[in-house]
Amino acid sequence: MMMTDALENEFLDGITGVTQLTTPAIVYVALFTGDPTDVGSVTTELSGNGYARKSLAGTFSAATGTSGTVSNTAEIAFDAATGNWSEVGYVGLMKSDVETTDDMIVHLELDQPVTILNGQAFTFDIGTLTLTAA
Repeated sequence: MMMTDALENEFLDGITGVTQLTTPAIVYVALFTGDPTDVGSVTTELSGNGYARKSLAGTFSAATGTSGTVSNTAEIAFDAATGNWSEVGYVGLMKSDVETTDDMIVHLELDQPVTILNGQAFTFDIGTLTLTAA
C-alpha cells in the first residue's frame, strides 16, 4: 500500500498541528487498469459497463497488534460487468463513490492482473485485500 502525495501532506500537516487531521466517513475501493502512482491519478480508473466504486464500510475490523496490517473481514463484491472491463491491475482507496473523482488516498498493485468479461464480477474474498502501514 502506498499513500498518495495528498494523503502524506494531510497526515504531516495533521500530526504537526498545521491543520486538523480528518478521515473520510466512508472509504471506497476503485479499480484501475494502470498504476495511479503517488499522484493518485484517476485517468485509468474503470468506467462504464456496470462499474461503480464499492464502499468499504463494515468490511474491515480495527487494526490491532504490532504488524501494521489489516485485511478485509467481509467479502467486497463489485456488481457484474454489463460489458467487458479492461484488465484490472491496481486498486485505489477513495474518499467518494463518484467515478473518476480525483480523491485517492492510497493505492496498491494486485498480485495478478484480472480481466473481467461481460457477466463476471470482481470480488475480494475475505482476507484478500490487505493493507500494510510501514
